[in-house]
Amino acid sequence: MKSLHRLAPPGTQRGAATLVTAVVLLFALSLITVYAAQIGVIEQRISANDYRSKQAIEQAQAGLEQGITAFDNTWFNGVGSDSGSTNVVNLGAFSVTVQRVVKDDDTLARISTTGSSDDGTASSTVSQLVKRIPLLTGTPPAPLIAAKEISIGSKGKVENKATGIAVWSGAKIDCTGTANIVVEKTGDSVPCKGLGLCGGDDTLASLVNGADDSKFYHNFFSYGPDDMPGAIATTPEMLKDMLNQGKQIIFYQGESGYENLVLDNSIANSIGAANQPVILVVQNGGVTLQGDIEYYGLIYAQKGILVKGTGNQDNSPKVHGALITPENLHTQGEAEIIYTKSFTSYIPSHGPVELGINARLPGSWRDF
Repeated sequence: MKSLHRLAPPGTQRGAATLVTAVVLLFALSLITVYAAQIGVIEQRISANDYRSKQAIEQAQAGLEQGITAFDNTWFNGVGSDSGSTNVVNLGAFSVTVQRVVKDDDTLARISTTGSSDDGTASSTVSQLVKRIPLLTGTPPAPLIAAKEISIGSKGKVENKATGIAVWSGAKIDCTGTANIVVEKTGDSVPCKGLGLCGGDDTLASLVNGADDSKFYHNFFSYGPDDMPGAIATTPEMLKDMLNQGKQIIFYQGESGYENLVLDNSIANSIGAANQPVILVVQNGGVTLQGDIEYYGLIYAQKGILVKGTGNQDNSPKVHGALITPENLHTQGEAEIIYTKSFTSYIPSHGPVELGINARLPGSWRDF
């Protein structure tokens, strides 16, 4: 007897197709999961690399900023005079490379630094062209300079063995009594002969127009007070603190009641030094020096200068440098103003960092 083979009902055969579909979907989901995981890993690596790169460039930029701030002419000492000559300068946490751009020019340089990430796997180098602008337009030609009248005490002393000019005034010079004027002719370029008294200079006087002394000011300084790299004091006590901190450029803008500044032994017995001159710019006020104070450097006072000496040299002010004002300038008693060759050579080109400002040349920043 033949056996009968029954066929499965149609409904039971559809389960196989469902299984295949489920397997395909599961495989697809697995592929998507693996792909997503790989994308996540890649993004993590990209993010980590970006973080390390930012660390490196930030460190390099920090070193560049420090290098731009610290750059001065001495960085090329012992370096060849040809363009392209380089020197490595250690600034503590950073090491910077300075490259001469123009032959024999110590004021223009390309400064570069290299930074790295914390783990050392990424590095970046940045550079910038920097031009050093000296604070003064040049060496002041005389120890006493005023657009208006200058008078010298009957027993005072003004000495200039550097440029040959003792007093330069846009008006008259009152030099009577036994005042001691000591000069040394240094060459045919000296505009004044004899005692080195240059009075009644209309060109100098014309630099002041009423209350506007800006032309007179810029005859001696390269840039205005707002751009200069100094500290601002508004009271004598603030000035005293800044001097104690070793500041070498100070702007005094006296608040109400302190417009006129008195420099005496209550401020300091000695201000500055031969190798560390102080430049003091007094705006909207005058300056009086009194007592036996010694001052090394330059004073510019917008409202006049008085050096108040006595009949005793030991109790009179002594200035090693220059006094400049668009108003009147007077010395009394046995006050001494001494202008030395070391001062004239130090101030314009060999001063410390604060005696100049470093300017970035636009468009010269590079990273690589």
